[in-house]
Amino acid sequence: MMDTAVPFQLRVSGDTSDIVAAEKKLQGHLEEAGVPGIVASRAVVVLEEVVLNACRHGGATEVEIEVLVEDRGCTVIFEDAGKAFDPLSGQFAETAPASMDDVGGRGLLLIRRSATRSTYARVEERNRLVLEFTG
Repeated sequence: MMDTAVPFQLRVSGDTSDIVAAEKKLQGHLEEAGVPGIVASRAVVVLEEVVLNACRHGGATEVEIEVLVEDRGCTVIFEDAGKAFDPLSGQFAETAPASMDDVGGRGLLLIRRSATRSTYARVEERNRLVLEFTG
């Protein structure tokens, strides 16, 4: 098992190739740190959703990500300078979409249901989303 005292950090733009590269780096880091596969997979899937939302809808140019590995999983901290937006509040679709043309809003549901614990804060003109993943 690797030393997990030092946090793992990434900066990710909304560019598809940048997101894919970040997902691979995060997956590799979590595997090397001994995070259970199902826990790591949830964190990796959520990374894409959070980054895309921040860049496409919030106007952020990049998202800073910090990962802390813990005994039972990991905590992923997302920060961006986009518009204020709390993905943990508000309405979202609870049911499956009728067609692929009707998938909007499901990403917020994915974020909320994938994390074991989550918090959002607006700190010094930045969005700060903290998601804990445990198995």
